[in-house]
Amino acid sequence: MARPRYGEGDARAKERLVEAFWETLEEKPYEQMRVLEVCRRAGLNKNTFYYHFEGLPQLADAAIDGMMFRELARMATHGPESVAGAVESLLAQGGIQERFRHMSILLSDNGAGLQGGLADRIAAVWRDERESAGDGTSPQWETVAAYASGGVVNLMRHRNPQDYGDVLRTMAASPAIGAIIGEVMGKREG
Repeated sequence: MARPRYGEGDARAKERLVEAFWETLEEKPYEQMRVLEVCRRAGLNKNTFYYHFEGLPQLADAAIDGMMFRELARMATHGPESVAGAVESLLAQGGIQERFRHMSILLSDNGAGLQGGLADRIAAVWRDERESAGDGTSPQWETVAAYASGGVVNLMRHRNPQDYGDVLRTMAASPAIGAIIGEVMGKREG
């Protein structure tokens, strides 16, 4: 189906829809969300919604991509000595507490329908990084990547967003987590 024509309008419409997504997800499970209620909350009409997104799954993807899962996953591609620096750099970014709040909403019971894809997103970033470095993957690699990415998600689940920085610092300092991530990224200790 072709997208409807979009006239001049609110330049922040997409941003407003993403924020309305988070506000709605905070109140109700993803499976119960409807396009119309997100539009109402954003103060926009359905044509504007469908100009920017094909449906709720695409809005959810855009909202999740705006969080930080790519950045968290990419931190693992640094050597062990620079992961701590990457964590501190991430934590120093403006708006980090709002992004942590969004992560907390996503990892709550209301985001359960979207959580399965989070670990997959992290593993996909690792896969892309390996492939760009000329390294391939194997069934064993896929198993370790699934284990490690699921662990990252589970470490954040049910924690207070104000504690996420400490969780990330602990992950960065852990030799055990470093060894698993090193296996995923092909950086074995010598």
